[in-house]
Amino acid sequence: MFYFITGASSGIGKCCAFKLAQKGKNVALFSRREEVLKEIKKEIEKFNVKTITLKGDVRYLEDLKIGMEKAKEYFGNLNNLICAAGLGFFSPFIKLEEWQIKEMIEINTLGVINSVYAFLPFVLEKGGKIGIISSIQGKMGFKNMCVYGGSKFALHGFVQGLREELKNLNIKISLICPGTVETPFLDKAGRDKIPRQSRYLKVLCPEEVAEITIKAMEKGKKEVIVPFTAKLFLKFHDIFPNFAEWLFYKL
Repeated sequence: MFYFITGASSGIGKCCAFKLAQKGKNVALFSRREEVLKEIKKEIEKFNVKTITLKGDVRYLEDLKIGMEKAKEYFGNLNNLICAAGLGFFSPFIKLEEWQIKEMIEINTLGVINSVYAFLPFVLEKGGKIGIISSIQGKMGFKNMCVYGGSKFALHGFVQGLREELKNLNIKISLICPGTVETPFLDKAGRDKIPRQSRYLKVLCPEEVAEITIKAMEKGKKEVIVPFTAKLFLKFHDIFPNFAEWLFYKL
């Protein structure tokens, strides 16, 4: 079993790589930070699995095509993809810089679309599985996170439509929607901009989300929302959106 992981140099992507290696799965590590990937590769190889490091940027489709071709040549097959590359800048919309807006859309949305587009030719005949790290913000938009949330909302529309296109093929897509995850992502995004209401939700560690992602893919689950309290609130929001939003900002 072979897994191609984007955003593998840190956070959830890195944890997915280690979790898979511990389970005896082979992994291709894709990221812009080649030197970091090489260090991760040394650690992963202690689990007696095959791994390859691939430098590239999910914003560029050609990087992904080249990376996946190299992974296919190295492993002899390619049947699982985990899209874990992500970026956020939490700030009031009018205070965001143009480059920040562009990077969030290009990495969080276009990066996933590029990854799936490059991956599908390898699994159209034999089937495969795709795990996409989204966010609870793909289900409900939050103040000071509107562009980040928009980049995640777009993924949900993309996946819903794509599932219908692929329904007669043995290709499963799992969307993972975590709340706050304690990773280096938060340092860049802006911890101080996270809504105070998040204190009511359990802060997840990346190892938890990695395990949840892998299990969801193995079971072919369409969507997983964690923690459970976030799932309950989002269901409430689906039924009573106006009241749920009023309550959220009054808490």
